[in-house]
Amino acid sequence: MESTRNLPLPGIRLSDLAGWLAGGLAAALSLYLCQRIYASGQILIAALAMLTLAASAIVFCLPKTRVWRFVLPGIFAAVAFIVFPIVYTVRISFTNYSFGHMLSFEGATAFLLDQSYLPEGGQRYGFTLLREGGRYRIEIEDENGARLGSTPFALPSPGKLLPLDVEPIDRPQGLSVVDTQTVVAHLDALKTLRLRLPHGPVLRLAGLNHFDAALPQYRREAGDLINLQTGERLHPNFTTGFYENPDGRVVTPGFKTTVGWSEYRELLFGPTLSGPVAQIFIWNVCFSALTVAISFAIGLGLAVLLNWEGLAGRKLYKTLYFLPSAIPLVISSVILKGLFDRQSGEINLLLNLMFGIRLDWFQDLDWARLMVLIVSSWLSFPYFLMMSMGMIKAIPPELYEASALAGASPLDNLRHITWPMVRRPFVPLLIASFTFNFNNAALITLLTRGGPAFADSQVDAGATDLLVSFTYAQTMRNGANFGLGAALSVLLFIVVGALAWASLRFSEKYMLEQP
Repeated sequence: MESTRNLPLPGIRLSDLAGWLAGGLAAALSLYLCQRIYASGQILIAALAMLTLAASAIVFCLPKTRVWRFVLPGIFAAVAFIVFPIVYTVRISFTNYSFGHMLSFEGATAFLLDQSYLPEGGQRYGFTLLREGGRYRIEIEDENGARLGSTPFALPSPGKLLPLDVEPIDRPQGLSVVDTQTVVAHLDALKTLRLRLPHGPVLRLAGLNHFDAALPQYRREAGDLINLQTGERLHPNFTTGFYENPDGRVVTPGFKTTVGWSEYRELLFGPTLSGPVAQIFIWNVCFSALTVAISFAIGLGLAVLLNWEGLAGRKLYKTLYFLPSAIPLVISSVILKGLFDRQSGEINLLLNLMFGIRLDWFQDLDWARLMVLIVSSWLSFPYFLMMSMGMIKAIPPELYEASALAGASPLDNLRHITWPMVRRPFVPLLIASFTFNFNNAALITLLTRGGPAFADSQVDAGATDLLVSFTYAQTMRNGANFGLGAALSVLLFIVVGALAWASLRFSEKYMLEQP
């Protein structure tokens, strides 16, 4: 009996045919998605999708390249989640992309061409949307109470509807008034309606409850826009990203345009941003370095103490010291923020009882920075405590026994045994911790929101801001200036990358040195 595993065609197996069919369907679906992405105007993303599809087809179809099928997903993931965001951020940093410049030039032009105005003496007509089975009618009413109705039409509209002839109407049976929620749901389609009055002007939707005998506001002519109401000519300014009147007044909305290095020049040399950026950068470096140094010193010191065999209740102490790292940051920041409150905080109550003072932790620049350092070190030291205890456990106990016989003190053990044995493994951890604290915007946001604000600053910048939190403030809270935020992100990437590179070079050199 002939095997069913093979088709009548020699050399072709059912499994091979199924694989080719599945690959063909996947390729067809991918091509369709690429076409839809291209049609939406995302040309770069469509090109990357096509490149991904072509690379996948080569790798999975050619026998010589099939070994790459295990590596290809990782490459795609790196390109999609690392390379593309970096390239896109760099690209945005050279534009004026912001809340007032979110549209493309073509989009802003189309928006203005769609504007209309009500000429002097023009009438406003209230309207009601009526349902007739699966179709709709528009009923309008003029200022004299006369009612007219449109011919039936369908919603939602797949495209721009033709002008509708308006005719006198008496509501027949079967017509029902559509509620406001349905009107809002079909608002975009209703805006495309043009109602032609008998021997009168064309009406267009001008609100949720009325049509107007409106006229187009602008007309395009030789790359400019002509204001048909005032006769002014609007010229696009590709430096500012606005259409401008002859006297220089801008017309919103603006459009995205390339501004070159202007965002970077403003950050580094501009009178408004360069000063706060420099102050925040210096504080950012000091904050990260001091947090790592203080938390590491506390963690190592407590680890040495907790490894002392004669200490009673060591397990209880370990549990208590690990609690700060077990509590979520959102909760611990709220608790610590309450402890530092000027009026009711427990820390100020103790200071008042002991020294008769109440410190303004959130309004004074120096005390606010000290508070941030205290909180950051308190939340970070359990990590170094845990790592130190593990490393101390790996030190041969014979070294401490010999030291005890020689009459060495605990401080001598720390200086001559513990520290030399743990310092080399700790170098990469200290570098990683420095990088983490350099970008620890969550703590700043939850604790101080970057405050207190600089007294002489014209931008949203505070004494405890880090570069990351300052970037967020400039990007999201101050007019959604994405171009400026992207430029800040690129500079932050360069700074952190340079610090990480220098730290790694130092650690490599340090690790190769003889003890």
